[in-house]
Amino acid sequence: IWLKEIDDQFECLDVLQGHTQDVKSVLLVPGTRALLSASYDNTVRVWNEHDDEWVCTQTLDGAYQGHESTVWGLCCDAEGSRVLSCDAEGMILLWRVVRGDTEIALELVSRNMVPTKAALYSVDWSPSGLIATGMADNSISLLQAEKAEVSPEDPGASRQVLKLVKEIRGAHDGDVNCVRFNPKDPGVLASAGDDEVVKVWDVGALIQ
Repeated sequence: IWLKEIDDQFECLDVLQGHTQDVKSVLLVPGTRALLSASYDNTVRVWNEHDDEWVCTQTLDGAYQGHESTVWGLCCDAEGSRVLSCDAEGMILLWRVVRGDTEIALELVSRNMVPTKAALYSVDWSPSGLIATGMADNSISLLQAEKAEVSPEDPGASRQVLKLVKEIRGAHDGDVNCVRFNPKDPGVLASAGDDEVVKVWDVGALIQ
């Protein structure tokens, strides 16, 4: 973890050890000093700051209804209230950020499988609410979080699930390794692929 100083130099504040295999993605949660990390060891870890050190306070794995394969990507909504994590089996998990007095925790909301079950290498959440994923089948999917009833016994109970808005087949001539919305213009999406190409997309034109 690095701190940018006034003279544009960087100071290393902490080096975190905990994952047993490659770390694939890291995410700072907006409005907090908390960090999330995703790994080849199939886990998402939550790190909270305590006395100028970051401590792993939660490890989300298969035993916690988490992922059962490599967790490739993480992203957060604009408010920092929800997190998405995606894995090598085409699963996207939606988490709620629970904020305490001094730290945060993640609480599982829903598990969502993409139709093709292809590995998901990247996920990003636009300020407009649209979600993009980069996939191993050379495609990009655009999704939207919606609410759905989950219990016939309790019709008032609902959870958020991800609905497919648009699938862009053949977006790249190879795996789509990264997708990112422009933070100032959510109508612009960039993608990067194994074909050594970066593409810029007009999101409005894609979903018409």
